[in-house]
Amino acid sequence: MCKIVNSGDRAKIFVIPNVNIFLPFGIRNAKHLELWKITSISKSQLKGNYLAYSPVHTAFGWVFLNNNSAKHFFRLGLGFDYASKSYADLANEMWFDPAFVGNIMASYRYNKNWTLQLNIDNVFDKRYAKAAENTIQWLPEPGRNITVAAIFHL
Repeated sequence: MCKIVNSGDRAKIFVIPNVNIFLPFGIRNAKHLELWKITSISKSQLKGNYLAYSPVHTAFGWVFLNNNSAKHFFRLGLGFDYASKSYADLANEMWFDPAFVGNIMASYRYNKNWTLQLNIDNVFDKRYAKAAENTIQWLPEPGRNITVAAIFHL
C-alpha cells in the first residue's frame, strides 16, 4: 500500500515585451505506507521509502522571444526538462541520477496559413533515464533529436 501526493503548477510570465516565460513543474511525493502480507520483506524495511521506477520531482520550462511584425511572426525558444533522482528498487538502494536536458526551437510564420518550425530536443545529447521496468532494465530517454515541421493553419 502506498500514498501518492501529486502537485504542480505553472507560471506564464510576461516581463518584457515580446518575451514569454512558461515554467510548469510537478512534484510527486509517493511513499510506501505498508506492504502486502504476502511479501517476504518486512513492512518496516520499506515504509517511508519512495516508490520505485519514476522520478520524485519533474519540471520543464520555456523562454520564448517573439518578433510580432505586421507581416511575419518569428519565435525563438530555449527550454529545459528536469527529472530528480529516480529509484530503481523498492528499498531505495539503487537510483538514477537527476537529469537536466536543454532544448531549443525556432519557428517562422510566413503568412496566416503556413508556419515552418525547427525543434532540437536534448541539445547536448545527454544519456539518461527517468524510469525503469525493474531493477535491471532501465528505460533510456531519447538522445538528441531534430524535428522539422511545416504547419498548415486552417
